[in-house]
Amino acid sequence: MKRKAAFWGLGGLAAGFAAAVAWKRRSRGLDFRDSKYLLPSREKESSRERIRRNVEGFYGIGPRMAGSPGEREARERILAAFSLIGLAEVKTERVPVLDWSGLAHLSQDERFFEAIPFGGTRSVRCEGMAVDVGYGRPEDYAGLSRKDLLGRVHLASVGETHRAQKYIQAMLHGAKALILCHNEPREGKVDFVEIGMGLPLMPIPAVSVSFETGRILKENPRPLVIEIEAERKFCWTYNVTGIVKGRTSKEVLIGAHFDSWNGGAYDNASGLAALLEVAASFQKRPAFRTLRFTAFTAEELTMQGSLWSCLLHPKRLLATSAMVNFDALGVREGKTYLNCPARLEERIRELPAFQRFSSLTGHKIEFLSPPLVFSDLIWYHLVGIPCAWNVDLPVVEYHTPSDTPAILDYELLEAEIDLSREIADFFANSRR
Repeated sequence: MKRKAAFWGLGGLAAGFAAAVAWKRRSRGLDFRDSKYLLPSREKESSRERIRRNVEGFYGIGPRMAGSPGEREARERILAAFSLIGLAEVKTERVPVLDWSGLAHLSQDERFFEAIPFGGTRSVRCEGMAVDVGYGRPEDYAGLSRKDLLGRVHLASVGETHRAQKYIQAMLHGAKALILCHNEPREGKVDFVEIGMGLPLMPIPAVSVSFETGRILKENPRPLVIEIEAERKFCWTYNVTGIVKGRTSKEVLIGAHFDSWNGGAYDNASGLAALLEVAASFQKRPAFRTLRFTAFTAEELTMQGSLWSCLLHPKRLLATSAMVNFDALGVREGKTYLNCPARLEERIRELPAFQRFSSLTGHKIEFLSPPLVFSDLIWYHLVGIPCAWNVDLPVVEYHTPSDTPAILDYELLEAEIDLSREIADFFANSRR
């Protein structure tokens, strides 16, 4: 009960803080109209080979979860890179993180299957009959009776919606537990399982399994046993930040997270490579507004690194005019989406990098409305700060050991970096 009270108290504090900042900003009219400070012409600054080396370097560290040796090594690499680029005020900023670790055991008729618990799931043992709920969307549940769903273990496939949305739907429909099954087979790869965080509070257990395990469970609707051993603990870890000073103290935040469940080339060594490219670009040619470059820890643990960056630095948050987020870039198998406020779509379409994007990559950019509001931009979006996020979705290797540099297309990644750099230019130099 004390732990739940602490969670709800922290949630209430964050909600109150967000409401106060949003109220403070309500009359500012952040519409970013015509550019007052003309964008300079630039020669091509991106280097595909440098981007590739940075992706492979961060991926080569291995898993980079908050508080781990891999996360510390990545942090030191980012500190060195920021200093080498020449950013000002390069430093680490300590943040408290509620860490999680756990193991799962899944069995049916004395047959055991590999399973990985959702991050945040508590220690528990439960038993129940399984029911296939498709992708776990509201429309998938519409064809099933409450009698078939109540008190059952819901089997939902990867895809169409995020795992957290599937979890919420399972709870709303009376599930005893949720099993997330990968939607694509990988011959000879029993570890092709999507892992990741669930919700801050997890009333029902949830685990992820491979496509093959899911197929077996769906074909054999008999009782399942799920056992989870989990531990939560507080640890201290660090964000890394540095700035390129402009002519005003108003800031544009450029962010990417550096933690990862696996080596994470797509999620998120690609974002780190983009962060370093854009930092180097602005260091050579400062903007009107100050640019703050931040590598966030603990994004994979419900975006705690960026949350504490907001809570511990409210003056900085109030000075933030816009945010550009780098997360999950450079994979052709998905579609290329752009998240931004609807009022800015027309201006972003006018940017040269946007206009040449399709001819360079063969990908058409689609605007998402409403925008995605997970990843580190969530806290800035909630307090009314305009945010832009370029992302490639869906990618079947997401949060699996198969998220390696081999799945990235560096021509696409370079074009996405160029587009995000021009969006950052727009935020940093336009008047409002």
